[in-house]
Amino acid sequence: ATQESQLKNDLLKLRQKAEANGVDVRILSREETNALEPEVDCVGALFSPTTGVFDSHSFMLAMQHDAEKHGAIVVLNSKVTTCRLLPTGIELNIDGVDVSALNVVNASGLWAHNIASELHRDTRWKPPTQYFAKGNYFRLKGSSR
Repeated sequence: ATQESQLKNDLLKLRQKAEANGVDVRILSREETNALEPEVDCVGALFSPTTGVFDSHSFMLAMQHDAEKHGAIVVLNSKVTTCRLLPTGIELNIDGVDVSALNVVNASGLWAHNIASELHRDTRWKPPTQYFAKGNYFRLKGSSR
């Protein structure tokens, strides 16, 4: 909240909604907020120690870095045309190139279910049923400061 009226009205309503949804939150004073985030100019803030913003892209890059550091080869923007399980590992055809591996991370987004189904077509295990859900995404225009 950047104004006292927001602290008394809006922040209290948000806290009540959060608590009604089982989220652990508390209102912080200006001093408490600045101890956590010195660049924030406010009269108070709503703090939730159990939730937060997750930077999935940075996390993904860190995972890629760790995997490559340990010998993995990351293949991006490529189409898997065929795949099959073998006694010696996994065989994939990626954009016309045959690739064999002991382990494969199936990170193919909306197509992950198709690849998992194809890999396990002759096994007892089947991937879970795929369900689609709509998400809401927002973009901040201009500076966040």
